[in-house]
Amino acid sequence: MMTSSEAVPVTDANVKGLAEKLYKAYRFTSRLYGYDNLVIFIGEDASYDLANAFRDTHSNNGKIMQYINARSDWKMNIKFGTVSDYFDSIRKVESKLRNTKMPEKAFPVLSGDFFSLLRF
Repeated sequence: MMTSSEAVPVTDANVKGLAEKLYKAYRFTSRLYGYDNLVIFIGEDASYDLANAFRDTHSNNGKIMQYINARSDWKMNIKFGTVSDYFDSIRKVESKLRNTKMPEKAFPVLSGDFFSLLRF
């Protein structure tokens, strides 16, 4: 795990290269999802143990996001959000798909008896 003190600050000199790497990673990841929205977690359990860790992470990622969003040719809009934001957006997309000619793209529905017979 990289601590905040080990992170490379995003500057005008390196934002383009870092944004290109992140753009490529997100574009690749998007192929694994069935929807246009991705959830990407930044950090892990102990990532923000120092007072400046969140501030640095937010600042650095914010600069990269601004660069990516400014590149209209990349056709990508990224932002900070919550898990609820992600599922709300997915539910909206899924609802539209169910009501169109592409119901196969909607969330699959599994039905049946999910309780196994237990014999003691």
